[in-house]
Amino acid sequence: MPLLNYRALGMLVALVLICGVMTVLTSWQNDWGSPTFLSDVNLRNVLLQCSITTVAAAGMTLVIIAGGIDLSVGSVLALCSVVLAVVVRALPGLSGIGPGVLACLVAGAAFGMLNGLLVARTGAPPFIVTLGTLFVGRGLAYVFAGGQTIHVEGVRAGAFAPPVLITLGVIMAAHLFLSLTPYGRYVYATGGSEEAARLSGVPIGRVRVLTYIASGICAALGAVIYWLRMAAGNPLAQDGLELYAIAAVIVGGTSLSGGQGDILGTVIGALIMGVLANGLGLLAVPDYWQKVIIGTVIVAAVAADRLRAKWQK
Repeated sequence: MPLLNYRALGMLVALVLICGVMTVLTSWQNDWGSPTFLSDVNLRNVLLQCSITTVAAAGMTLVIIAGGIDLSVGSVLALCSVVLAVVVRALPGLSGIGPGVLACLVAGAAFGMLNGLLVARTGAPPFIVTLGTLFVGRGLAYVFAGGQTIHVEGVRAGAFAPPVLITLGVIMAAHLFLSLTPYGRYVYATGGSEEAARLSGVPIGRVRVLTYIASGICAALGAVIYWLRMAAGNPLAQDGLELYAIAAVIVGGTSLSGGQGDILGTVIGALIMGVLANGLGLLAVPDYWQKVIIGTVIVAAVAADRLRAKWQK
């Protein structure tokens, strides 16, 4: 897939327009003074708020392009954040950070492999499999945490650069994987037509497992970002993240039918969702109306995806 295409360019224009609207509205709110939306502090907040969603959505993009879905990413993130915090707190000083991050990534990859194997080997619908593992992951997070948030002393929370660097690294890695590797092409082929891909020699089962492992690792990296921001592991962390990740992917132009999409679109989709949520919060729009507005955007994006699919037939 090209790095930049007309669909992504259109979404980028939409993002700029939304930012412009939020700038004008927050300036009007301040009696035409400096717009709150464009302040350095707020722009940093937008990037931080979007970081976890973007990382999770990058892994979700691979799964959806291959024709699947992963509803467990929020639970996997919570479980991995607890694993990280437990390991770090168990070791003296800050020597546990390295082992903790490693354990976090291994836990995410293992959970992703479990999802992939269940989908590939049983033939069960990915929606049902990952709905079940959503509850399993969240339950295990409560078990390992003892039902409490695990705070790690001696670790400074609220870092800005590491979460952004992790996010950029995930974006680049996912883009290069889809664009330059044989398995990236296999992902598109699997989602486009599974039967045609199988007849062409594509290892369908291996591809599906690989995409779910990638999704699990991305959820684990989201847990690292969460830990960097909060210095804690929380079994309640990012409840509902899977919905925001799927929304970012769909708003970004990836087809729910599989076979189409790219990482750049997902990044723009995540930024659109983040800017909307942040701007509406600054404007003191009640939470229930925020849900209505964001939900309307998601429905419109899904409807546009279905219409585009019909026109292409």
